[in-house]
Amino acid sequence: MIEIGKRLGADVPATFFNVPIIARGIGEKIEKINSNFKYYIVIVKPKFSCNTKMMYEKLDKENLEQKINSVKIKMALEKNDIKQISKNMYNVFEIAVENIENIKKDIIFAGANASLMTGSGSAVFGIFEDKKKAKRAYKILSEKYKTFYCISYSRKG
Repeated sequence: MIEIGKRLGADVPATFFNVPIIARGIGEKIEKINSNFKYYIVIVKPKFSCNTKMMYEKLDKENLEQKINSVKIKMALEKNDIKQISKNMYNVFEIAVENIENIKKDIIFAGANASLMTGSGSAVFGIFEDKKKAKRAYKILSEKYKTFYCISYSRKG
């Protein structure tokens, strides 16, 4: 399944697991994380899209590299520590996309612990440890953006 999934896209193999994981390579190297941490997610999908090829070109031109914080995030997940998760969230692609910072600020202002652009964008999510805050943020943000509300699902890996 993983071999077939990675041919469809690097993010696809991760969807085959219902436990927290770290995916490496092109999504085919899977490491399960021992966590049952529950948190709430609000996702904002702006009206604009991102051109992944152009974003990679911009990162290459500026010689920028992704920070690898997966070990710190893995440890934070194992300890159910949303503050450390929030502190270590990073996506280098945010540098290549205009207007993402404004969306992130809106999500944080709405009560998220942290906010980050997904992969190569353009969706942006916020994580919340409190369900009421997440639902309130969803309501506030949906007045301005196409917005989704989710609850993490995980069981110990």
